[in-house]
Amino acid sequence: MNVSTLNCHIRTPRAATQTYGKLAVVVVAGSEDGVRHIGAVCFQALNDVGFTIPGGK
Repeated sequence: MNVSTLNCHIRTPRAATQTYGKLAVVVVAGSEDGVRHIGAVCFQALNDVGFTIPGGK
């Protein structure tokens, strides 16, 4: 395989995911363990489809 064949498979971030440049918001209220689980599941799902989850404090 030559270099030109490899270069045709390199995509820009804009073409790489449909989530590029989009914003997702998740609001989960409460303090029980179930609420933390729901938040974790939502954030993992967003991460799986290409969203970047910023770290907290």
